[in-house]
Amino acid sequence: MSDTMIKLRDGDIYRWAYREPGDDRAYGRYHCCSQIAVVRSGLLRDTFWSSGNEGRTFGPDDMDRLELTFVANFSDLSKAPEYEADYYADADIVDLNHSNSSGGNFYLRGGAQRCASKMMETAKRKLDRALSDERMAEARAKELRAKIIKIAEGDTTLFI
Repeated sequence: MSDTMIKLRDGDIYRWAYREPGDDRAYGRYHCCSQIAVVRSGLLRDTFWSSGNEGRTFGPDDMDRLELTFVANFSDLSKAPEYEADYYADADIVDLNHSNSSGGNFYLRGGAQRCASKMMETAKRKLDRALSDERMAEARAKELRAKIIKIAEGDTTLFI
């Protein structure tokens, strides 16, 4: 996004990164950053710290240092439980969870409708998992039946 196009509106959400390369190691320049920022009082504030007063804060003069990707404005979103991801198209989902706040930051875009293709994809994935679990349970049951027979025959050297 070009810095000339950026107007910081309260409630706007951006994904951000520094434009210039730098120290990107685990404890480098992104340490204690979610790289998700919300505009409050005209400032872009990284969401890693819940109070929003600590951590990274950027003003209009910092915009040329950042690569910003607009996500949404909170006024256009409704909070939802994470399991709703199974029912809505990815484009209608805004997941703001991060390493320091791993739940309760899930939103749906206004007007989002349940998506049949996403629901079908989810149902098929869950069926595949259930069938795999079923095969594994059958194999484990067969193994345990064989061990029960051996124990009944007096073999106590087995691992159950």
